[in-house]
Amino acid sequence: MNATFRSSPAPGTPPSPRSVAGGHDALWEQASDIVLLVRPDGVIVDANPAAVAAYGIARDALIGRDIGALRDPATQSEIPGQLAAAAASGVRFESTHRRGDGSGFPVEVSSTPLERDGESLLLSIIRDISERKRAEHRAERLQAITGALLATLTPQAIIEVVARLVAPEVAAAAGAIGLLNDAGTFEAIANFGDLTMLDEETQPCATDWPHPLAAVACAGRPVWIESPEAWAANWPETLPAFVASGHGALAGIPLAAVERPIGALVLGFARPRSFPSDERTFLLAIGQQCAQAMERVRLVERERAAHQAAEDERRHLHRLLAQSPAAMALLSGPDHVFTLANEVLLDLIGRSPDETIGAPLRQVLPEIEGQGLFELFDRVVATGEPALGREHPIRWRRAGQPRSGYFDFVFQPVQRSDGTVEGVFLHGVEVTDQVRARRRVEELATWERERAALLQRLADASLAVNAAQTVEETLQTIADQARTLTGAKYAVATMTDDLDAAHTVAAMSGVEPSAGDVLAVSLVGRDGAAIGELQLSGKGDGAPFSEDDEAIVRQLGHLGSVAIENARLLEAQDRARVAAERATQERDLFLSAVSHDLRTPLTGIKGRAQLTRRRLERQDPPDAAFALAGLAAIEADVTRMNALIEDLLDVSRGHAGQAIELQREPIDLADLVRSLAAGRRPDYAPGEIRVEAPESLAIDADRTRIERVVVNLLENAVKYSPERGPIELALAERDDWAELTVRDAGIGIPAAERARIFEPFQRGSNALTGFHGAGIGLAGVRQIVEQHGGAIDVASEVGVGSAFTVRLPAASRGVGESGSRGETSDDETSPS
Repeated sequence: MNATFRSSPAPGTPPSPRSVAGGHDALWEQASDIVLLVRPDGVIVDANPAAVAAYGIARDALIGRDIGALRDPATQSEIPGQLAAAAASGVRFESTHRRGDGSGFPVEVSSTPLERDGESLLLSIIRDISERKRAEHRAERLQAITGALLATLTPQAIIEVVARLVAPEVAAAAGAIGLLNDAGTFEAIANFGDLTMLDEETQPCATDWPHPLAAVACAGRPVWIESPEAWAANWPETLPAFVASGHGALAGIPLAAVERPIGALVLGFARPRSFPSDERTFLLAIGQQCAQAMERVRLVERERAAHQAAEDERRHLHRLLAQSPAAMALLSGPDHVFTLANEVLLDLIGRSPDETIGAPLRQVLPEIEGQGLFELFDRVVATGEPALGREHPIRWRRAGQPRSGYFDFVFQPVQRSDGTVEGVFLHGVEVTDQVRARRRVEELATWERERAALLQRLADASLAVNAAQTVEETLQTIADQARTLTGAKYAVATMTDDLDAAHTVAAMSGVEPSAGDVLAVSLVGRDGAAIGELQLSGKGDGAPFSEDDEAIVRQLGHLGSVAIENARLLEAQDRARVAAERATQERDLFLSAVSHDLRTPLTGIKGRAQLTRRRLERQDPPDAAFALAGLAAIEADVTRMNALIEDLLDVSRGHAGQAIELQREPIDLADLVRSLAAGRRPDYAPGEIRVEAPESLAIDADRTRIERVVVNLLENAVKYSPERGPIELALAERDDWAELTVRDAGIGIPAAERARIFEPFQRGSNALTGFHGAGIGLAGVRQIVEQHGGAIDVASEVGVGSAFTVRLPAASRGVGESGSRGETSDDETSPS
């Protein structure tokens, strides 16, 4: 039902053309919003001063103009429907209007029908919502940028978000992200556009580099360079680089995490420009988001869904506001008698026009007594000053039922021409849904802060996990952090040992509950294979584990998996270091032993040669027997040195994967053993070196190298029998194998070291002091024996003695059908 203004001009006075109802000029003069009187066909009848100021068009030029001339061309098709809706019952909508200079601005329009002197008109109240739209746009952009950064995993992905979403917002032409590295220098690691001031010669940059980027990254303070002159005033040394970049302005935004600077975000602009405070605030917020994105992981899907729900709810609220026309009324006199009430207000209070128009406010709505509204109306009439309400709570009754809501309203005084107040114009919009939605957003903001606090705790947990030095410490830290962050009573982290799948390393935290919910996640290595498990049970409040708990535990599991693998790498490095140190020690021992073993016969050779020369010089004729004895001793020492060198050469060939070239010939091994033992007996009393051997035992072998085998075993028996205990050489033929055992009563070999005693440069730990040796003799023995198709093993007990047994193919067994005199056949079978 259309509202009707029931007022008439004073006798003899024609009505004012700008009056809403005769005598109400002040409503037009003082209104801050645009107010237009429009005919149902869209022709403007009158406009208030606020309209003239907003459009930049004179009042006379506005009157008579079609309303479409003030609208954006894209919205022209909506005008007929909106005029019809306004004429029928009133309408409220958002649109875009144009100023006289052609520029556009967003507006919110509330239009309602009225009658003036029998003429049907539309009263349109138009509000400029540019600031609100800009704020909404900036908030939407910041939210979109934040959401995009949450999904990034690399600096390049972050700079791509900056290029795609931030640069168009602030008209940036180029940008880069730089980080402080462990060496204490600053280096740009991701960029877009052409930021040539960061050339290769300045990469990486020292922290004392005379450049704003160093100040931003190291000091953690923003830098706003609005022109080349501003650059030159502060950093004249690098002005050429700035000029060469082709930019007129630069913004440096610090990146900081956990209150420490980690780098900078740099944006270059094509022309000189200023940076307003709201834009600086926006860019600093972007810097904080970029810094967080550097050190955090994506939020869980539920968090993004919550963001989307908040966005949907906000848009839904805007749709509701756009579709809801304002409640309006005109109340006259000190009793506030209704002279106008639109359909929205009548529907809101559940009254008909006949029940409302002509009745005082206190009669129509007695239930609002005590809420301060009557007092506001009285004050407006008494003072002539408008009253504003923002989200004011109101309780009333509609059709006998109690109602409550929140309203934005304006109580505008309506003045006569003499300045006295004759009434109040009411303009109200219910914002109950908006208030409730904002409270929901505040709840979400609180939730976001809690999430941020949780992320910080996760970051602290990450630092704790990464600080662990060993796998065991890492597992214990994971279990402790998981229990603390989720409130679980009990947590256990287990890891399967790579060397033994049945062996696990476990760390427990808390006390095991009697019953409760259980949450478990796998620890997965970089190759995707499971390396363990993190399990929690029994929350302290008795509640089941939530999706948030699962997300936290999964994140800890990921951090723990990386930390465990890092700890393993560190332990492997430690083992490698120990092995390298041991190899160095063994090398030094080897060189010392070789030097001793070579120096001893060389000293003997030199001494005997000098002594023989002096005796020969003093005697005439020379003492031939003495000379021959000296030469024999020299020859023995040379033979000993030659054997040591041959051992070294054979071991070297073995390391290079080369086979020993054997010169096979028939040998009587029994005769050879007796001969070599007899040559060593002069150092021993009779019977201390005993030989048990058959009359003969033929083998097909390299005589020189078999001699070295027997000599090495016999020399070892003598060397490691310091008390000159008995030495036994036992030779026998068993199953076509010639078996030689050399047994001593010496120091013996520790059980744990027997397996490696035949490796090059290895000696028993009890033989490292007091006994010289290079540790190559037994390695050479094994190489010669195996090259002949045989085998060697040892039986030993510390303090009792050792027995070395060599098995070689007997001549009756042969060297294989494919064998030859110069090499060993691949078909030869070694003894078991």
